[in-house]
Amino acid sequence: MLVKTRVSTNNHEVIVHAEQPGNILEIIAQAGIALDAPCAGLGRCGKCRVRVQGELPPDSVETAVLTVEEISEGIRLACRKRHIPADLAITIPPAPQEERIITAYGIVPVDIGIAIDLGTTSVVIAFINLSDGTIMAMHSILNPQRTYGADVVSRIKAGLDRGVLEKMMTLTVSSMTRDIEEMLSGIGLNGSRVKVVYIAGNTAMEHIISGMDVSSLAKAPYKPVFTGMRNIQYLKSKPGIAGAEVRLFPLISGFVGGDTVASILACGMDVSGETIALIDIGTNAEIALGNAAGILVSSAPAGPAFEGGQIRHGMRAQPGAIEDIHIVDDDVDLQVKGNAVPEGICGSGLIRIVAELVRSGVITEEGELLDAGHIEGNLSLRSVKKGDEQAFVLYKSFDREICLYQSDVRALQLAKASIATGLELLIERSGLKPARLYIAGAFGNYLNPDDLAFIGMIPPYLAGDTLFIGDSVISGLKRFIMNEPVVDMDRLLSDIRHIELADDPAFNKKYLSMLALTPRVR
Repeated sequence: MLVKTRVSTNNHEVIVHAEQPGNILEIIAQAGIALDAPCAGLGRCGKCRVRVQGELPPDSVETAVLTVEEISEGIRLACRKRHIPADLAITIPPAPQEERIITAYGIVPVDIGIAIDLGTTSVVIAFINLSDGTIMAMHSILNPQRTYGADVVSRIKAGLDRGVLEKMMTLTVSSMTRDIEEMLSGIGLNGSRVKVVYIAGNTAMEHIISGMDVSSLAKAPYKPVFTGMRNIQYLKSKPGIAGAEVRLFPLISGFVGGDTVASILACGMDVSGETIALIDIGTNAEIALGNAAGILVSSAPAGPAFEGGQIRHGMRAQPGAIEDIHIVDDDVDLQVKGNAVPEGICGSGLIRIVAELVRSGVITEEGELLDAGHIEGNLSLRSVKKGDEQAFVLYKSFDREICLYQSDVRALQLAKASIATGLELLIERSGLKPARLYIAGAFGNYLNPDDLAFIGMIPPYLAGDTLFIGDSVISGLKRFIMNEPVVDMDRLLSDIRHIELADDPAFNKKYLSMLALTPRVR
């Protein structure tokens, strides 16, 4: 059963749909938010305090650790295993200026499974208690390969040099194992308790970390060197995971990797009686559609717009990023991540801004950013010419100006059309109409389904049945590690069929029709 929860932090709210979560920490992790929980659920460090609204009685540990006032105010410990009721509201308080340092003695030894989401930009590591499946600790680090380029194509090109490939592999492994050691130290356990490690990433990331030749990924037909579940023997001797079974998740194609397989497990598509659609939004968006009877998968080259790339004032979703906008009576109200001074526009902010400006008549359905003479009211004062390009001023101070440019709108159109076309072609190929859409990735948590339908990225009928599942890779790996529900990996892989969208004769015509910033007809 899916549990719907509202998670709020820094004046930002995320709706999370979790499958029978064992504790609040799992819900927060699924929302893509990092929260310290170093004492492995013993409740002794107190660092995972959250405020809840709803029926959630304190347990005996919370009664002993928290004050009466804190309990009455709804403060609870996110790491404590408990039944999570539906429609709970969770608020993550600002971190205190001074932290209480509490040494945890007598930690009960437990065996650990480690799930690693090996992303192009960041690497997320989660410790899973093998006795009950709860997430004991989770941490995110930047992928050190970024020295060799921000995107997959750059990494592949760099990896054609065997020496560089080995450097990228060594950097990644060292960074991961160092973080694992620190996490183990934080919960008072040693590496002997780590029994299994599963790593899932896109096809290029899995090739690089295993030291495999990437040249086949650099040219058509972009075939991976391996596809099945793969043991990485050399990692078994590394600090923190010495002796554990270390495996890479199976791959599907050159552009659809183990992260997609894990995401399919996370949303339960392989055991679903109803048809489910899945979109993992990113530079290379993965799309899946199907149910227990079979699954179609593909990838859509969306480009970096959703991550703030190729946007004139684009940036990653970090403090200073404009992430939301409301226009009422020509007044522009911006919401900035971290309540900071605006520094740029993140991917989710780009979608919100464009959708709102289309609604306000500043941008046409064809994607044209109108000049001041064609805009009514005071919003016309914000439409200016910057060189040869039209721009809309979002924020201006004595030393800074942040604008949305015409080229930014075009970049979003190209990205959303690619994803919309991919999903539509899979629907047409399968003859199935999805009853539900899952959007994966922490980025997805900050999107509004109504905006996605309004600009034509998803079908209107799915707007009310769109669920955001946060870090679906960690959730999928956890499901596999715990085998709940039971995972038949061989059957799953045999049921997955990869569709190469570029080979579909209808792709170009369909793609052009999806460029308009208007709701889709079907």
